[in-house]
Amino acid sequence: MGIVHKTKFKDNEKKKGLGKKLKKLLVISVLLVILGSGLCLVNFVFPYMITVQEAVQVPYIEQVPYQETENREQILHTESGIISGGYYFTLPPDGVYISSGKTLKLSWSADGDLRAYILTETQFQDFQDDGIASNYEAYAYAREGTISAHIRHNDRYYTTISRPLFSLSVKLYQAKAILTWQETVTKIRNETRYRTEYIPKEVNSNLYLYSGLVIIGIGVVIPILERQKGKVKKL
Repeated sequence: MGIVHKTKFKDNEKKKGLGKKLKKLLVISVLLVILGSGLCLVNFVFPYMITVQEAVQVPYIEQVPYQETENREQILHTESGIISGGYYFTLPPDGVYISSGKTLKLSWSADGDLRAYILTETQFQDFQDDGIASNYEAYAYAREGTISAHIRHNDRYYTTISRPLFSLSVKLYQAKAILTWQETVTKIRNETRYRTEYIPKEVNSNLYLYSGLVIIGIGVVIPILERQKGKVKKL
């Protein structure tokens, strides 16, 4: 009987010791959960800030050259007056030297028919000698109109208005010699471009949050592990 009572006493003492240990672990677990929760709260109230470099796209204006073809026009000469038979007007009076690639135009209006020519220097000399041109770059015979010639060779050119010999006088309202051409010019346009720049920015590192979650996890796991350990010992 004495042996039986002694064994029961030892078992009771052992159970009391395990109960005290479990209570201590529960207290520690609760404290860890409270501590972890406090750190999570601090993370949002007093966050631990760190500085990072943030990439941003910054616009800027760049001047970009480009080429464009433009139509150009120059009025060389205008004329008006009375043209008698056998007489003529030349616009300009001494002709004009023109480089290839351009276009020479002659427009006129009158109260009678006129001969309109566009002539090279050689053709104009023949016209002066004969009073009529058999060769020409452009020709028309009318009260009004426009003729044009594309200049193929560098030369001096003449735009001429004439009245046939032995004809009645004609009133020339207006005659106009015009030079046109296309010219490639360089222009500047503004284009918006973007470059990457890095600016410092403060962000919440969430250090307290992650630390608090780890501590809460430890506080929750401790009693679970202790219970599992007790079950293993009973087996």
